Amino acid sequence: MAGATNRALKAAGHTAKDIRVIRATQGVVSNIKALPKPGTVAKTWATVNARLKAAAAERAQRKAEPVKKQEPPKREAPRQSVADFSRDINHLAKHAKEGNWLNTKTFIDQVHKDYVRKHGDVSLDAFKRQIVDAARAGKILLSRADLVGAYPQHRLRESQIEAGGEHYHMIEHAWIR
Repeated sequence: MAGATNRALKAAGHTAKDIRVIRATQGVVSNIKALPKPGTVAKTWATVNARLKAAAAERAQRKAEPVKKQEPPKREAPRQSVADFSRDINHLAKHAKEGNWLNTKTFIDQVHKDYVRKHGDVSLDAFKRQIVDAARAGKILLSRADLVGAYPQHRLRESQIEAGGEHYHMIEHAWIR
């Protein structure tokens, strides 16, 4: 069958290059008269192929260039008194729907996410500084992750605060009534 189709294409005036392109792109040729004019298939295919290669090269170049996302500047945590901030943080820690550990502790990163939902965009570093200030004032009880293997590792990394040579990851809220 392929030989008959090839002969029919040759009889219609298509070049050997045209026939290779037609066979490669169409497989079965049902209507030879519906094909482009003889001698133009290979040229058209070469043009299309060149455009495809140029588009692929352009995509690869765009992919290689680092995308510069302009993030809006994060504002500092709203200035609250240590007592107000601590009350807010303890409430958020106690009522967090995610990030609780045994209903006694909540990961700092989860409290930060809840705080951002409530007060707007706040940088994690500024939030952690306020947490440390509140802990030093005795208003917030910080806790370490002692069984490091038992906790989700991404939570430990995002929640870690270093204060006084110690690493803290959670806010304890079991003592809050």
